[in-house]
Amino acid sequence: MGLRDVTCTSKLSASRHPPIQYQVRRWTFKALQNQPLMMEVTVDHMVASKVRSVGFIGFSDAYGESWLHELTAQLAAKHIELKAVERYGSKDTSVTAQVLKLVQAKPDAILIAAAGTPGALPQKTLRDALEATKDLVTSQGVMTMSPQDHVGYDKRAAVMVQIRDGRWKYVP
Repeated sequence: MGLRDVTCTSKLSASRHPPIQYQVRRWTFKALQNQPLMMEVTVDHMVASKVRSVGFIGFSDAYGESWLHELTAQLAAKHIELKAVERYGSKDTSVTAQVLKLVQAKPDAILIAAAGTPGALPQKTLRDALEATKDLVTSQGVMTMSPQDHVGYDKRAAVMVQIRDGRWKYVP
């Protein structure tokens, strides 16, 4: 907020994102909600959705670090595990390595702390990774995702069984 001293003199604010500050300053107004409020709502939703572990990917700057700090504090208070933390630069053209590490950690949810166009990069990479899933065996069947099919189950997920002599018997 290098311009704060200047703007306090001119009574104008040239900053869209003041630094993380929660104390009131005479000529500084934050147009966005504070991170503690937004993270509280997000973590409360995670609790309601029975999320037990989270992965984090965010900018490798003060913006990303502030979100990680807030996330870490609020997850601890709700007994949710932070399984993986990855960072990337807002000018990076790929986050494939970071996303692979997050997916490998197998969190229940992934929080992306980024803004603007660069914030879409992890989302696109995660979507692309999910859409490339082939023959993943789950408790409900075998999944093969694609850009046209985000459910992924085929006829192998619909099977018939009978109980014979007290045992499950697959019926082809």
